[in-house]
Formats: sequence, C-alpha cells, structure tokens
Amino acid sequence: MRATRSYLAGLAVCAATVIAGCGGGGGVPASQRSYFPLAEGNTWSYDLTVHAEQTTAIKRPARPLGFFRVPPPAGGLKMAAAQAVDLISTVLGSAIVEGRDYWETEARLVSSGASAYLYWRSDDDGIYRYYQVGEESADVPVLKLPPTVGDTWTIPGNEEMVFTTEAINDRATVPRGTFSCVRVRQVDSSVEPPYTVVTWFAYGVGLVQDNTFEGDILTSDTKLVSYELN
Repeated sequence: MRATRSYLAGLAVCAATVIAGCGGGGGVPASQRSYFPLAEGNTWSYDLTVHAEQTTAIKRPARPLGFFRVPPPAGGLKMAAAQAVDLISTVLGSAIVEGRDYWETEARLVSSGASAYLYWRSDDDGIYRYYQVGEESADVPVLKLPPTVGDTWTIPGNEEMVFTTEAINDRATVPRGTFSCVRVRQVDSSVEPPYTVVTWFAYGVGLVQDNTFEGDILTSDTKLVSYELN
C-alpha cells in the first residue's frame, strides 16, 4: 500500500487545560474538538515503560507495544526491568489511502529510532485507524462516538478482536496532569494468552495513557508527558 501525502497548512495554536473534559467551542480550533485531535504538526510525547514481566523467556514473536503498534526496541522481550523510553507521536499531514482521506502519523521510539507510520481519520461516528494485515485491510473504529458505556465492536472479518467502551469519565493521572477520559478496552483472543490494550482518551487532548497486557500480566504502559496542538 502506497500513500500519497498532501500536506496541509497548520492552524493557530490554542492552550489546553490540565484537566480535559467533554466540552468544546468558544474559539477552540475544530481540530481540537475531538478525542484524538488531527492536524498537521500535532505532537504528543510519552513515557513508555516496559515491565519486568516481559523479560521472561517466552518462545513467541514479540508483540507490538500499545496503541501506536510500534515494534519493541532492540532486544525485544529481554529488556531490563521497568526500562523507560520516550515515544513521540507526530501528525505528518494528510494522506489518501485506497481513495479515502486520512491523517498520517509517525510514532517513533527515541531510544531505538524504530517508527511506525499509521493512518487515522475521524467523523461524527468515531475515530478510525486503517489496518492492513497481509492482503486484508480494514477501516477500524478505535473509539465509537458519541462515547457510550457498554458499546462493543469488532474488526470486520475478525470477530476475535473486540473493542469495548468501559467508561466515559475515568480520571487518568499521568506526568502531564490529571484528565477526564473515555476508557476503551481492546482484546485480541485469537492468540494465547489474549493480548489486551486499554486506552484513555481525553477530549481536546488525545491519547493520555495506554496499558498492554498478555493475559493478566501488564507488559507495558504509555503515559502522556507533553503535547502541542495546532
């Protein structure tokens, strides 16, 4: 799959509050009236911690780390206990993928230089990510809108990948501050043990935190340190 980039001009910068709620308007750019603001140049920095449980000698391929699906750093599962690395996510610009408009983002691990290039879009019904696995591709909601506790959905053609909106006013405390968030749980039961990603989205901010699990074991967590929105 080849994407054609068409970069857009940036918008005016607007300061964000430390505690983000479910509001909007009043001079706030439209790109920020979202649970995942998408505008060229938007940048989020995170602390990504890989926990001690991932050092165990498990004979299976290392899975990607969290919401951004970045490959684990060099050394894979043999990293030191609670090793922290910086992850930076940046919106590069607009892209056309299979005839549909998306925003292209780069998620980069500073320590290793490993990057993942991901494609996102949003509308009144949700925030979507373009997934491609082999010959199959899908436009998958990572968050249904408006957020409603108990909403569930799957990836088309993969009923074993289940998303659930678990909470809509969940408070998450991270290095950047405390935020009121929507919490979504994604469970992939096609593997053993199941692979789970729990994500927290704050309105007008974006992704605040994610935790990944193999079975019941927390293997990594990602926490927002800073962000800059256009």
